[in-house]
Formats: sequence, structure tokens, C-alpha cells
Amino acid sequence: GIKVDTNYCSPHAKSCPGSLADMVYPKSYSSDIRSMRYSVSVNDDVGYQVRVCGTVFELNGTTTIADVVRIDILDTATALPAAMNVTARTVGNVTGALRGWEAEAYEGVLVELKT
Repeated sequence: GIKVDTNYCSPHAKSCPGSLADMVYPKSYSSDIRSMRYSVSVNDDVGYQVRVCGTVFELNGTTTIADVVRIDILDTATALPAAMNVTARTVGNVTGALRGWEAEAYEGVLVELKT
């Protein structure tokens, strides 16, 4: 998936908020919702739809969004997409996988591992 690193603030960033609560909008949501603690419920097949404003870069084979300045909650009851059924080898560590380019295609995708 895509890692959202709210703790990383690069030296060239204009500004970074102090905490996750400072980044999440709208402020009218309860602190439980704004904590993002329950942002995905696989049992209920729902999750939050969010927009993240930050800098995208690759770090050790992982697409990362850092220098996060804002996270907008667009919806708190978005239906999760159907999981893609894949093998561990297909989505393994991109830097160590034999075919890392194949794993890249699954970044940000809900997957279920074949056993």
C-alpha cells in the first residue's frame, strides 16, 4: 500500500502540523473519527475516503506520502472495493521480489492472500 508518514517533515517543507489531530479536517468530526483509529473496518466492508495533501516519493521501494499538511475526510462510510486474490510472491517486498514491478501494481489495492 501507500504509506502516509505523518511524522516525517523534510527540511525543505514549508510547514508541518504538530499532530495528526492538527491535520485532519473537517474539525466538526468527533475526536474518534479525526484520530483515524477506525478508518477501515474489514468486517463491515467500509472505510474512510480521504484526500491527503503532502509530498509523494519512493522510500526503500515503498510509495510514501510525507510532509503531510492536511488530511480531508471526504466520507466515513465508503464501501471497500472487492479484494484482489493474489499470492505473497506477487505482492512481496518490491525491492526483494523477483518481479518487483508486478508488486508495484498492487500499491493502494485491498488484497487477500491465496494460501
